[in-house]
Amino acid sequence: FRRLALFRGCTLAAVEAVACDAATQPGASSIALPPLRADPLDGIVSLVEKSLLNQETRPDGQPRYAMLETVREYALERLAESGETDVIQRRHILYYLKLAEAAEPEIRGPNEPIWLAQVEGEIHNLRSALDACVARGYGEPGFRLALALWWFWVVSGRAGEGRERFAALF
Repeated sequence: FRRLALFRGCTLAAVEAVACDAATQPGASSIALPPLRADPLDGIVSLVEKSLLNQETRPDGQPRYAMLETVREYALERLAESGETDVIQRRHILYYLKLAEAAEPEIRGPNEPIWLAQVEGEIHNLRSALDACVARGYGEPGFRLALALWWFWVVSGRAGEGRERFAALF
């Protein structure tokens, strides 16, 4: 529950990558988490049944999960108490950086509408990741994320936001 607090809505894949998966890269000890005792899908279902998460359906038919803001604030408190905030924040940033970098070339190609919709659906998480990069002084991932989102900002009529996001990184 607490490991989902940073999300502004999420997919099961995001939950698995940010809150559950073991770090597998060399030197990844700073983003390692203790393993969960439950299957991620079972955990999500349990949280939905307890009304701690709401389940929505994305336009592509896939489920998306979100917390009410008051529930999210409580989860953020629990996350802070656990000492896992930094780890979850870094994993959140890296997950959305990977998504943005995968989307960037696709937005310029024949699958543009699909990828624009996907990025639009994750815009709150992408903004949150950028805000965290600024707040924590994570220059490289912040610049990579802003650069990967630049064309999205342009084609979606948000070039001003892109300029502001880049300026905040300096």
